[in-house]
Amino acid sequence: MPSKTRLKQDSDQSPDQAHRSPQQTQRSPNLQRLYPSLPLEDSDDENDKSWAMSSPGDLTQSSFTSSDQYQSSYLEDSPSGLGRQPLHSSDRMPRLRSGRSYGAESFSENSDSHESPRRYRPAQAKDRAAKLENSNNSTWSLIVLGVTVVVVIVGIYWCLPINKTPHVSQLKLYEQFKTRMSDLRGKFPAQSARSWKVLHVATKHIVENPQPVYPAVVLMVGVENTLPTMSCIGSQMVSMLNQLYNVSRDVNGETKILAMELNQNTPAQEKKDLDKKLRKAFSSGNKGAMLVNVERLSPEAALMLHSYCDNDNAPFTNVLLMLQLVTDKLQTEDLGKQQAVEGFMMALWEKQLGVDRIMALFSRIANNIIPISPEETETLRAACASSGWF
Repeated sequence: MPSKTRLKQDSDQSPDQAHRSPQQTQRSPNLQRLYPSLPLEDSDDENDKSWAMSSPGDLTQSSFTSSDQYQSSYLEDSPSGLGRQPLHSSDRMPRLRSGRSYGAESFSENSDSHESPRRYRPAQAKDRAAKLENSNNSTWSLIVLGVTVVVVIVGIYWCLPINKTPHVSQLKLYEQFKTRMSDLRGKFPAQSARSWKVLHVATKHIVENPQPVYPAVVLMVGVENTLPTMSCIGSQMVSMLNQLYNVSRDVNGETKILAMELNQNTPAQEKKDLDKKLRKAFSSGNKGAMLVNVERLSPEAALMLHSYCDNDNAPFTNVLLMLQLVTDKLQTEDLGKQQAVEGFMMALWEKQLGVDRIMALFSRIANNIIPISPEETETLRAACASSGWF
């Protein structure tokens, strides 16, 4: 039988309290940590009992009607009598968010500590710092690698023997070329404007481009008495190009090739002799060469011009090759007509070469035909006396 004192205590309890176990009536360790101001033992103070019977899960957002009430719930009585003081930051409950409540299930009575949903973790901060340091190291490595590559490329550019002529200098060179072409035109007044235009257009690409892909080729056509004029104009063009590029060579000795002076013992020897003279003229640094009396070449020697005038695989591309053709079969008005000139050369070489090979040769040497008119003897002496031609 329980004692009367025990029955008395049971009768004083409310119905709700009567159903609580001793473990439920005692404050949990978490509650003691969160609210250290509560008494360690049961008190007769109804206010203290109401605090003791409450759990952190009962403090929901709906329990507070204002921010002041919410903040006052985290205050404790100061032992110094200074009133209610805020709890330590580690003892505060997690801040309640709008639309969310924390029930009793959010807190475990068996745990020794409580962590907020956004607790600051030093381990994560160290990981982030390590990642940031690795990223910075990678960035600097890429920068150093890029600078090294640029320095190596610049060093190779300046060490290798490549053409370093700037574009601006090339434009200045072309301006000088136009000026000298204009002066040269004034020395030969008998030539037509069309002849000078064709000569200018055919030659300018080797001056404009520092590394042209094909040579400049012109075919000068005239009757027998125009041969001195063709030779004088040709020598002046070659001399002008050599001066433009500061080439000091014996123009007449290396760049003037006479077809009638080639070794004509056999077509093969003539072809070999022509190849030797052209290669010597251009290998010496000359920017131009003349081949006089093309009509006197054998078909085999003439076919060799195909390689020197090729648009893709010519052995010398930054040079001017002036071919001079003399004929008595054409009228003066037909000297500049491509069909008439090709018909004349077809009659010379078609029998030995055939149509296909001779047409391929024409596509290389007969694209820029310049008809030549005879100049006065005094004009030729004034223009070419210094070269020793007259």
